[in-house]
Amino acid sequence: MDNLKTSRALIDDFAAGRFEEAAAFFSDDLKDALPAGRLGEVWGQIQDQSGHFVSSGEPRAGAASCVLVPVKFEKAELEARVCWTPDGRIGGLHFAPALPSYVLPDYADPAAFTEKDLPTGSKDWPLPGTLAMPVGKGPFPAVVLVHGSGPNDRDESVGALKPFKDIAVGLAGRGVAVYRYDKRTVVHGGRLKASSITIDEETIEDAVLALETLRRQPGIDPKRVYLVGHSLGAAAAPEIALRDGKTAGVILLAPSGKPLVEKILEQSERIARLDGQVDEAESKAIEEVRAFLKGMKDGTLGPEARLLGMPAAYLADIEARRLPEKAAELIVPVLVLRGERDYQVTAEDIAAWQKVLEGRAGARFKTYPKLNHLFAPGEGPGNPDEYSAPGHVSSEVIADLVHWIAEGRL
Repeated sequence: MDNLKTSRALIDDFAAGRFEEAAAFFSDDLKDALPAGRLGEVWGQIQDQSGHFVSSGEPRAGAASCVLVPVKFEKAELEARVCWTPDGRIGGLHFAPALPSYVLPDYADPAAFTEKDLPTGSKDWPLPGTLAMPVGKGPFPAVVLVHGSGPNDRDESVGALKPFKDIAVGLAGRGVAVYRYDKRTVVHGGRLKASSITIDEETIEDAVLALETLRRQPGIDPKRVYLVGHSLGAAAAPEIALRDGKTAGVILLAPSGKPLVEKILEQSERIARLDGQVDEAESKAIEEVRAFLKGMKDGTLGPEARLLGMPAAYLADIEARRLPEKAAELIVPVLVLRGERDYQVTAEDIAAWQKVLEGRAGARFKTYPKLNHLFAPGEGPGNPDEYSAPGHVSSEVIADLVHWIAEGRL
């Protein structure tokens, strides 16, 4: 089966109202989450927002096993992301605004580094990845990048931004190798059992394997391999480093200091207040999160309960781990960075990490007044809309990472 052609045919089936035919390609898990009877409703909602369907465009390969199909409507141009399982079924389907092509940041010097494909993962869960290597004679210090929550690709693409790509080209051009990989939930989303997944399967196991993969590469100094986690990946980084046992140091980029459900509630409330008023839909969404959080604490949630698609058991598992407290067990240097315009991870979150790491000589903290959750610069209060605008990780962050890794200081 040609996944490119079939992905485009899927969109054409939607446009023609052939929803049973479209659903025939779905994995069993996707059929359960998005049955054929709901496809017409979803397609109708998309057209309510974007206007009538006009045409589908030439599909192209995206990250991992996903195909990107341009879809033109009367009022907007979207991109359908169709993700395929190893057994030839569609395991994921998402629509998002079409975004501009990635452009290298000004601080990237293509002549100073090379990139090559480098797989990682286990036999059952193989993952594609990319190693960015400095040009010159090694061995070089190196980092593994660990994603935030959700099905992230190796670039940690969010809207128009690719922070992991920025970090890779920025550091590799300055003498630090960078390894990044597609997350298991992107590559194998159709095979994973959502009801039983924990952060072990989602993040920790593969991060430990990625560290091992990187150390085996020619030109890498195995004693100077660092771990860089972002958001949820940052919160999990101490546990990853402890399991690995060989990590030279840990860098936490915007680490959450609270349980994930509490963060979702906090962010929902903050976003709702951005325009100065909370409408009925926003109020209802906030109350749903509050009820879910109360149900978790009371133990009254049913086994099928979900919040934003995440099972209650998954969220309860993260809360039970008390991830920030793991940092107290680390004996390696720790660097914690945050953008002050970050509406997702607040100063209160960082205070939780400062409390855990208080008195540690090897712990350093730094904030950046104009940067957001993805460490891109901006003005005014941080908001999700700015992720749709082209941008890059700040050059100051790149320089700080290089100095801390190479010299142990900022």
